[in-house]
Amino acid sequence: MADPSPADPAAQNRLPRDFLKSAAGLQFSVVQTGGLGLSGSRGRAFTVARLGRTAGISSWSGPAYATCHAAGLGLTVGFDTVSTVTVLGSPASVRAASSAGPRGGVELDLIAGKDRAVSQTEVDGDPVVPFSVAGGAMLDLSAKVGAFLPAAKKNAAVYGRPTGSNDILCGHVDHPVEFEPLYELISALSREHEEFQGITG
Repeated sequence: MADPSPADPAAQNRLPRDFLKSAAGLQFSVVQTGGLGLSGSRGRAFTVARLGRTAGISSWSGPAYATCHAAGLGLTVGFDTVSTVTVLGSPASVRAASSAGPRGGVELDLIAGKDRAVSQTEVDGDPVVPFSVAGGAMLDLSAKVGAFLPAAKKNAAVYGRPTGSNDILCGHVDHPVEFEPLYELISALSREHEEFQGITG
C-alpha cells in the first residue's frame, strides 16, 4: 500500500511511514483513564531501539517494559483507553521516552467513540511522532501528575534475570523470539515506503 497523498484529508490521521525508515526507536503503550472530577490513569508500555542496519535490514533491541500511573485534578467525566505507537527520531529521544521519572501537564480531551490522531514534537531537534487510537466516552480538562517506571519484574521474567532498560535497549540481551513478527512488520512497512518513493521520486 502506498503512502497517502498529503492532500488526502485522511492522511492527517495516519502515521507517516517515512518516519519508520529513520526511526531510532518505537514505543508502544496502552493507557486507561477514568474519573468523575478526580481522575486516575494507569498503563503499560514497552520500547524497542534500532541497533543497526545491514544490507537494508534493521536489527532491533528487545522490549524494555514499563508502567505508567497518573492522577488528575479538574473536570473529568467518563472513561477512555488510548493505544499509542510513538516513533522516536534519535537515540536521545529513545532515552528520554524510556527513562524513569515524573510526568505531568495539563490535558484537554473530548473523546466519543473511536478517535485517531497523529502529532509531532521534537527532542533535541529530532522528531517524536505519537500516533494514538482512543476509544471510550470522556471529557477531560485537568492537571495531571504521574510517573513512568521500569517494570522490573516483567523485564526480569522476560530475560531470565534482573535487566535494566539501558542494557535492553543497547542490545546487551537477546530479544524474545516472540517479537520477530513485530520486527518483520516494521521492516515490511519501511520497504513499502522506499518502493513507493522510488516509483514517484
